[in-house]
Amino acid sequence: MGGEVYRGKKVTQAVIDELKLLLLERDERLLCVVKGVVTKREEGPGARPEAMSGFLVVTSKRVVFHVPKMFGRYEQLVFHYDRISSVKCHGSLRGDRLGIAVDSRYTLIEDMPAGDGEVAARIIQDLVGDTKSRSSPPNPRCR
Repeated sequence: MGGEVYRGKKVTQAVIDELKLLLLERDERLLCVVKGVVTKREEGPGARPEAMSGFLVVTSKRVVFHVPKMFGRYEQLVFHYDRISSVKCHGSLRGDRLGIAVDSRYTLIEDMPAGDGEVAARIIQDLVGDTKSRSSPPNPRCR
């Protein structure tokens, strides 16, 4: 993955530029940005699910689902590679669905353009694997 950012089918260069300024730390690289929808489920009586449209942002350090709000505000779901236990993508006629499991929480990102979820899942899986292989202790050699 050289310096090229995978830009999803419904993502403009202006969105990429804004996310770079807003999200990236000094030593962090942007790798992938795709559009999708997460349904937030509130708990309690009378609570209704809320569909949040935003961008799945994959960086060299973390995965962020970024939801722009009014007046420059935003909401984010952040997933750190060392906490992700699985990433799965399912394609359908309506587009891709990508699921990310972190601890006991499962987040489903839906309505991604066909193929975008698959690319994002592959990049995330590679980074999760790299993170886990770096953090696992080396195997002692038998002599």
